Amino acid sequence: MFRLPLEAIEWSKGILKKEPFMLQFDIYYLLFLTGLVAQDRKTLFDEEKTVMQRDVIDSFPGTYSTTQRLIINFLLITEKNKKAIPDDNKIRLRMELLEKYINPETNSLTLDGFKLANYYAYGGFQILVERIAKPEEPADFMIAYLNVLRDVEKK
Repeated sequence: MFRLPLEAIEWSKGILKKEPFMLQFDIYYLLFLTGLVAQDRKTLFDEEKTVMQRDVIDSFPGTYSTTQRLIINFLLITEKNKKAIPDDNKIRLRMELLEKYINPETNSLTLDGFKLANYYAYGGFQILVERIAKPEEPADFMIAYLNVLRDVEKK
């Protein structure tokens, strides 16, 4: 299931339920994309403290369900690149990515796949919280968000 740390939920509550952020998953998705573009994932816990977190949703909601495969492919490609798995190493691709992160019965994520997505979303949140003030207006947030995304893409 998709989860966010409570600090991310608190940070983004000023824009939640304002167009176009009607679903909490809308915000989750932008955090997730930031983490993917930056290839930055952060675990939601460390040895000293566990980050308090809350479930966002169990599966891809509404319009996201039609692009579920594309979103999962973004995740797998990012992880493949991060692990430096060559495209022609089919066995390693299958074992380290497909079997670990994809549930063949549902064509969705496994528990490990959800964890990985959450790690990228948390990594994205850490990037945004360092560079953008707590968002209050969706339009202002989107301008700042796109600027951050451009910056992390260049690195």
